[in-house]
Amino acid sequence: QRLTVYYTLENYDAYAKDFSLNRVQSAVTKNACDKDKVGKGPSPLSLGMSYAYVYSRENGKLIGRFEVSQKDCYQNR
Repeated sequence: QRLTVYYTLENYDAYAKDFSLNRVQSAVTKNACDKDKVGKGPSPLSLGMSYAYVYSRENGKLIGRFEVSQKDCYQNR
């Protein structure tokens, strides 16, 4: 199972040179894997779910995408 989140970045060209999908991916992965933020009970990631993040321009052109799964939490320890 996968939850996909779509982001449309408005006025992307105005800040494209400062935008780093790798930095966004790192922050999102850290947040998704943070056990203190998950709450009580098993996390969605530990139950086999993954998250997909898709970033596009206003015209629909893809900027980038990435997925976060439980294996990413083990790689970032």
